[in-house]
Amino acid sequence: MKLRNSGPWSITDFDALLKHGTTRRPAKHHLDDPGTRYLLITNADATGVARDLLVRGLEEWPEERIFPASLSGTLPHGPGRIGIWGVLTERLLDLEINDILGSLLRVPQRRRTECRARLRDEALLRMRGTSPGVWTREDLLSLIRGCGGYTMISKDLLGCATSRNKGT
Repeated sequence: MKLRNSGPWSITDFDALLKHGTTRRPAKHHLDDPGTRYLLITNADATGVARDLLVRGLEEWPEERIFPASLSGTLPHGPGRIGIWGVLTERLLDLEINDILGSLLRVPQRRRTECRARLRDEALLRMRGTSPGVWTREDLLSLIRGCGGYTMISKDLLGCATSRNKGT
């Protein structure tokens, strides 16, 4: 999440963000792994060709055919794996986070405040450089499971154990 009060994101701004970083590895290098995606969540809009990267949620990604050519130097393997989820107010972001924690990740209502606090605390550690900067899927799932969300129901299957075991 990158709040911005200086106007919409241009493709040049987004490119600079992907290249930013000297202490930690810039985001563009994490995208060398074909399984990695990068989603900029922001309160600002996008302008020009950066609008082609706009998505409306976590599960939507821009089509590869509309990948801005000016980013191909920064992200030669980037099409379809980067996006901008823009124009999110703090209130809308709050609603989206609660929906994701409840509907998608099945964190019990009584534990969502705790889960959000743990996510926020971990994000602050990562921004300060005292934890790895990039969230892996396992990092997030470990934290979510610690708050009563989805758990492993077999060796390779992630699901809601309470739902499976108790039918609730």
